This record gives sequence, C-alpha cells and structure tokens, in this order.
Amino acid sequence: MMTELAEELDPGVKDLVLLLRSHGWNTTDSGDGKSKPEDLRTIEGLHIVIDIQSAADLIVSSHTLLSELRFFGYGDLFVEATYSPNDQSAILLIREV
Repeated sequence: MMTELAEELDPGVKDLVLLLRSHGWNTTDSGDGKSKPEDLRTIEGLHIVIDIQSAADLIVSSHTLLSELRFFGYGDLFVEATYSPNDQSAILLIREV
C-alpha cells in the first residue's frame, strides 16, 4: 500500500495522521470526510487506514491503537481490525462513529 505524502493529507485529519506516524503507525490512506468533493470520497467521514505487518499482531495492535487514541484525546473514534486470507493483509481502520 502507498503511504500518502504529508502535503496530500486532508486538513481535518492531517494532525492525527502525523501524530500516529510519529508513534510508528504505518498509515496508508486517510480522509476527513469533507475536504474532497462528494463524488471523490470513497469512505464517508473521517477515516485512517493503517497497515499491520503481521496478521498475528492484529488484535494486540488494535487494542494498542485504541489505547493510544484515547491517550491522545481521540477516544471518540472507532477502531476496526480486518484480515484478508486471500492476500494475508491485515489493516486497522480508524473512523468516526
């Protein structure tokens, strides 16, 4: 997955994405749900996708991420963990509830 460049980040999510990256999270996609025109939005609302290297780490990583979000003051965000056996990819999705 391609990581977005800092200057390409939506303003409403940029600070959080950069904070997550500074703490070692590999963010690969994000959006604030309002900066792009509606027809260019693939996910409604704020979202951040994080690539997890090992599916075995998915559950622990999801709990760690949620704890860090709460610590940073983003406790109102929702964390989802997804694993695909087709390509053995594991991702975490942060989104608005």
